[in-house]
Formats: sequence, structure tokens, C-alpha cells
Amino acid sequence: ADLIESSVSNPSMPPKAASIDEIINIIAESYQKNGYDLQGLAKIDQVATLPPAEGCKIAIDFSKALAGMEQKQAAYVIKNLLYISSQQH
Repeated sequence: ADLIESSVSNPSMPPKAASIDEIINIIAESYQKNGYDLQGLAKIDQVATLPPAEGCKIAIDFSKALAGMEQKQAAYVIKNLLYISSQQH
């Protein structure tokens, strides 16, 4: 939680902006390491429109996958996700 709050309240550019494919690969590795369903990762952008039980499980797995990463890697992923998201608007 502190990591995410810090990334949001003190945004900064990642040292090297990564592609969405790089970020997805890093997250997918964490999913595999923790035994989470990769199909859930494919639905992460639809989490608000899924049935509540399914959306909640997908969101929890995603959060746990990030929390299970080494802090530096998780910060890199979050910063890049925020950067990529800002470029799409």
C-alpha cells in the first residue's frame, strides 16, 4: 500500500519508459510464480464490468502479484503503468 501511495502522491517518470509488453511480461512472471490464473491478467482492464466475485478475485490476484514483487521492481511496474495510462488520454 505504501508503495502504491508513494507512486501516486509523488509521481515521477520511470528511469526508462517500458513498453506495455515488457510490463505485462513482468507481471505475468509474478502471476506464474504465485500460481495465479493468467486468464485473470488478461481481464484486468475489464475488472469493473465483470461479475463482482470474478472482478474481486482478479483485482486481488493482481494486487498480490504486485505486492509479491521485490519493491524496486513493483515500483518500476507501477510507475510505467501510470505513465502508459497517462499517454492514452
